[in-house]
Amino acid sequence: MTQSPVYGSRRFGVSPAVGLSLSVYLLFAAYLCRPYWLVWPFGQRLLPMAWCLGALGANLLSRRWIQAKTASLLCGILYGFGPLTLYLTRFHFTASFIVAIVPWLFCPWAHIRRFTTFQYRWISSLLFVLPFLLMAGIFELLAGYHLFIIPIQIGPLNASEWAGLLVPMVMARHH
Repeated sequence: MTQSPVYGSRRFGVSPAVGLSLSVYLLFAAYLCRPYWLVWPFGQRLLPMAWCLGALGANLLSRRWIQAKTASLLCGILYGFGPLTLYLTRFHFTASFIVAIVPWLFCPWAHIRRFTTFQYRWISSLLFVLPFLLMAGIFELLAGYHLFIIPIQIGPLNASEWAGLLVPMVMARHH
């Protein structure tokens, strides 16, 4: 069994650092959702799963460039539980799933160099374009069900709504 400086030991395909990171993300999500868990309907109870999925994807994606496991853990926390994810949750709970999917779409492109030789690097170019095509398809699919990240029926956005999109934590109201 070989060890890579980035991925750690490969027992059953998952390094211990990834398992520990997932445990931290699950504990953090449980802590955030504990006060609201009994009040939420079933759809909103899927939010912690989306946050943890996005955090783990950002963790694995960051491993391509960052060797420090603690820094990758922090990267996952900042992405999966960050202001953008929590702000988009305010519109509809499915918006969190869109944010959770994005790092997983880029993971194949980021890690393809480990598996291919130079003559097959054109696959990397195709994998780079794939996330953009998939996101366009997801938005088209959700539009068919009238699920939008930002409701389009409200008309033009005013200044405070634009500020909420650009700096969500500053504009977030505490309830």
